[in-house]
Amino acid sequence: MVELQDFIQRVRRAASFPDPEQAVARLLGELLEMPRPEWAQQGEGPAEQLLHHALDVTAYLIRGAPMRRFPPHEHGMSAAVAMLEGTETHRFFAIDPGGQLRLTGIRDLTGPCVEWFDERAIHSVEYRNDAPVLAVHVYLGDLVLARRRMWDHDGKNPSRYDQARYDSLAEDISAEAG
Repeated sequence: MVELQDFIQRVRRAASFPDPEQAVARLLGELLEMPRPEWAQQGEGPAEQLLHHALDVTAYLIRGAPMRRFPPHEHGMSAAVAMLEGTETHRFFAIDPGGQLRLTGIRDLTGPCVEWFDERAIHSVEYRNDAPVLAVHVYLGDLVLARRRMWDHDGKNPSRYDQARYDSLAEDISAEAG
């Protein structure tokens, strides 16, 4: 069984390798192949549980609530998602010459899998199924203190990322599925 502190130390070590994306992806792939650690279980707790943050690495355990959509945002750093259970739907955007977001693609991540996002990615996340989502998100930098942006769902009104505003803009999409 992998203890949380051991996992964080291994992620931080992998993030210091010459090719950190490949090293972190390999480590997250190992996480998918072993018995689920106690710290990475479904259950009670915050939807986004901060596991670690420092200048080099930030890690979250995500328990995505079914039928929710979150607004577009950027991280400003490379990120990896290890999907343990469920499906996250990611909508990717580019900024058009007028400053508004334009949809460029949609990708479903269904566990178990590992996926990378580069530092320029602008995306929104949706949990479109009735089943809950469980994922580990790892960022190559300090996501908590990073200066980054978010937008309204319509791709307008860019603003500095604010967690409370981000959470308040989450939408119930159950009516769309019905």
